[in-house]
Amino acid sequence: MDKDDSTPVEPIDPASLQSPATDSGDRLTPGQRNSLLVLVFVGLMSVAVLVFWILPGVVDQQRASGPPDQEPSVPLHEPPESFTEPSGVPEALTETPAAPTEPERAALRLHAESLLLGIIEKQDTLQRQGVEQWADQEYAKAIARGQAGDAHFRRHEYAEAIRLYDQSANALQVLQGRVDAVLDEALAQGDRALAQNQGEVAKRQFDLARAIDADNPRALDGLRRAETLDELFALLKTGGQFEAAGRLQAAEQAYRQAVDLDPLSGEAAQALQRITDRLTEAEFSRQMSQAYALLQSRQFKDARAAFRKAQELVPGSQRPAQGLRRVDEVVREEKIAALEVEAAHFEKQEDWSLAAQSWQQLLALAPHAPHAREGVARTQHRAALLSKLDHYLQHPERLYSADVSAEAQAQLDELTALDHSPGARILQKAEALQAALVQARQPVMVALYSDNQTEVTIFRVGKLGRFEHQDIRLKPGQYTIIGSRPGYRDVRKTLYVTPDMKTERLSILCEETI
Repeated sequence: MDKDDSTPVEPIDPASLQSPATDSGDRLTPGQRNSLLVLVFVGLMSVAVLVFWILPGVVDQQRASGPPDQEPSVPLHEPPESFTEPSGVPEALTETPAAPTEPERAALRLHAESLLLGIIEKQDTLQRQGVEQWADQEYAKAIARGQAGDAHFRRHEYAEAIRLYDQSANALQVLQGRVDAVLDEALAQGDRALAQNQGEVAKRQFDLARAIDADNPRALDGLRRAETLDELFALLKTGGQFEAAGRLQAAEQAYRQAVDLDPLSGEAAQALQRITDRLTEAEFSRQMSQAYALLQSRQFKDARAAFRKAQELVPGSQRPAQGLRRVDEVVREEKIAALEVEAAHFEKQEDWSLAAQSWQQLLALAPHAPHAREGVARTQHRAALLSKLDHYLQHPERLYSADVSAEAQAQLDELTALDHSPGARILQKAEALQAALVQARQPVMVALYSDNQTEVTIFRVGKLGRFEHQDIRLKPGQYTIIGSRPGYRDVRKTLYVTPDMKTERLSILCEETI
């Protein structure tokens, strides 16, 4: 950067601008500067009133009546109700080719003070961002331009002051635009220094970053890491020696201490991951060997647990899954053999329902086994026959129905047509059902009494007409007997006929007149 031949740099002193007769270079304290800013702001608002409300009227009056005998007295410190800072020199001033009038000078002063306020704000911000550590000469030149503008301001040369203030503000603005890039570069160089075990270089770069951003977490972490850099690399060296000697547990401990010391160290993290992978691989091999040994000894539950442990250690390996499938195959083979024995036992006991369940379980395990399909069909058919026979025998009253009786007889005829014996239990049930059918078809004598005036009808049997006494033979079942007589209310009675009942006496006659 070029050498600056200007006078020594002094900070801009806005207080000195308020009195043209005084030229002081003293620096302001932060409290004084804040008070100055408030005063400048109030002054700016006052001048704004002058420029935007009073000045246009004065200019119009001068144009209409010529130069006044005396300049108007305008109060500059009356606070307005609202204030809008002008972006540049008012248009009315640019139209005056001669020396500016007092209102125009006030507007120029307002603009200069506005620029000065911006310079002060930028100066404060850059100083808080440590600008003198990363752009000392550029910052000094920018401040020098502002101080040169101060000199013109004190001599009421506001146009020249504005020009120099513009240059100073623009230069400071450029520096502000470089802050993020300087911070990023300092952090990046600090990280590179850490990776290369250059602790002092890292400290300098992170100190610079903190000067720009005191609370930057990356800079704070970088400084902390720089302090422990020597200890970190000592631990990494120790871990490497243990690893080369095959002492994996000791190496893991050293690498883990390194990671705990500096969690952000990529080298420590990689070393720990490497040794962890080696330990995992060793444990994986041990679990796989143990699992197959347990499988060989038929300890299926423990074998599965060992294979699953190996699967957790190395999720991407196919070997544990293959071992688990082998366990399932061996268990399946043993289960099939046990079910075959179980099904044969139930068939021998003629417990066809349980035998069918055993064959179904076996068929689920071995869908393509023909003897399993045959066993299911055989035992299910016999279980169904036995269930139907039991149902008929448990509810013999259903056999009184002609339809049910015909179904039961068809079932017995099917058993007779079988070319193989269905088993002793089914044959015994069939004989008992045949006897129940014979009994259900045997008529029972029923004695009916009436008054020879009532018409008697048995539903689904027929009309019996009028009588005083009549015996009728009815098969077992339920019957509805209806009596009717002109002028009398009909009578309805239900008769239950069973094979073992004695002669039933039933009276039916109409006695209630309508």
